[in-house]
Amino acid sequence: ADFGNVSLSGNMYTPGFGSIENKVNERKKETLKQYDISSTLELGKFIPQDYNVHIPMYVGYSEIFVTPQFNPLDPDLPLAPMLKDPEVSKRIRDSLRFITQDYTRRKSINFTNVKKDKGKDSKKSHIYDIENWSATYSYSEFYKRNTMIEFNHLKDYHGGLMYTYAPQPKNIKPFDKIKFLQPKYFQLIKDINFYLYPNKIGFSTNVDREYTTNKTRNTTGGEVLILPTYNKRFNMTRNYDFNFDITKGLKLSFNAMNQERILEPDGAVTDATIDTMKRELFDRIKKTQYNQQTNLTYTIPINKLPMLDFATANVGYGATYNWTHSPLFDTQKDKEGNVIHKDTLGNIITNSRS
Repeated sequence: ADFGNVSLSGNMYTPGFGSIENKVNERKKETLKQYDISSTLELGKFIPQDYNVHIPMYVGYSEIFVTPQFNPLDPDLPLAPMLKDPEVSKRIRDSLRFITQDYTRRKSINFTNVKKDKGKDSKKSHIYDIENWSATYSYSEFYKRNTMIEFNHLKDYHGGLMYTYAPQPKNIKPFDKIKFLQPKYFQLIKDINFYLYPNKIGFSTNVDREYTTNKTRNTTGGEVLILPTYNKRFNMTRNYDFNFDITKGLKLSFNAMNQERILEPDGAVTDATIDTMKRELFDRIKKTQYNQQTNLTYTIPINKLPMLDFATANVGYGATYNWTHSPLFDTQKDKEGNVIHKDTLGNIITNSRS
């Protein structure tokens, strides 16, 4: 249990399965076989404990086989006798089983929040510490086929790198120990304080890519050309965080988010398209959205005055800025026939203050 755990589950039923109160037409009309195996492991256990490295890994794999009782291509005939008919060639029987069976497969692997913790003897954080970094990677795959779908194949990739530096700066009070400022009448001056550096600096980069191929099966019996379709999504998001408590009462925060889209070549992923991506990666990165927010709050020390020690007062200022890229339209081609991604509309900029 200290290293990891493994879980395995399964499920199966055959035609006619159901509860005692189910009518005949309410009972199952297919054979289902399903299994699911998953495991959570701490790979950091293979590294000496003094290094305090954590590498949590999750892997999962599952398959579902659904064989109908009746032939979906000819619903009046049971499927099982056709799959066992010795007069039908094995190649045709295997092809019929493959087409009529509803099959689903899922698999995934995740490395979440891979990092190194500080040791027991570490007392102070530094901006250059490796412990400020963490990484995440995941891959999942989904595949499905049945009578109507020849294949539906989805691959999803995610990678992330995060940096967070959150020190505890010392509060400096230059007049705190001056004797003649000790009476409460001088508390406003006595409590003057400040911090020398921010209390949080952070940024992260996340890359998400999804690639789906889908093809509908030809069930018409004729020669119909059906081409596969492709759906691609390749995004990169960067986040920035900055918090600075200038004094105990004056606090500044800044957050920003930048989104970019990486334009992949049209069609299936091949060796040629991979070479194109490697060669033109930076040219294909298009900024799509940028948002930032700034907040400044100040607690007015009105309660430091002897006659107003019961009162409180706060003031704040906030500002936002948003930029959104116009839609990209493939309306032009160069002399070699390559598509030119051209902006046909203007970008959108909004801002606010409060």
